[in-house]
Amino acid sequence: MKNLLMIDIETTGQNPGCRVLTIGAFGFNKDGNQCQFYKRFNAIKLHEEGFKDELSTMDWWTKQDNKAFIEAFGGQDDPQESIGEFKAFLYENFKMGSKDGFQVWCNGLDFDFPILKEFCKHYGFYMPWKY
Repeated sequence: MKNLLMIDIETTGQNPGCRVLTIGAFGFNKDGNQCQFYKRFNAIKLHEEGFKDELSTMDWWTKQDNKAFIEAFGGQDDPQESIGEFKAFLYENFKMGSKDGFQVWCNGLDFDFPILKEFCKHYGFYMPWKY
């Protein structure tokens, strides 16, 4: 296997514009080697930058194990800097042209991709693939 990537995010909502608390990515790069990326964003900074929370998702978070809550909301990574690092990770590890056979997976077309697309767009980065 090569040129495959799985992405998972943790959020404070189910729609674009919510806070993205974490981003994790794991895959097999263009050479077939395993690679991974993980960042825990500063939740306070995201709030200050205008990202929103959805009541139902925040209610769900309050019912989660304390360790999971701290992992999601305790990040200190700068979102803009980290999105730049995510972009570099993608371009260093994958061939994403239409004829390169690149595949990217996530939790459904209506959750991770639209939220991540809007999040990255906020920081001037546009997804280099069509989903």
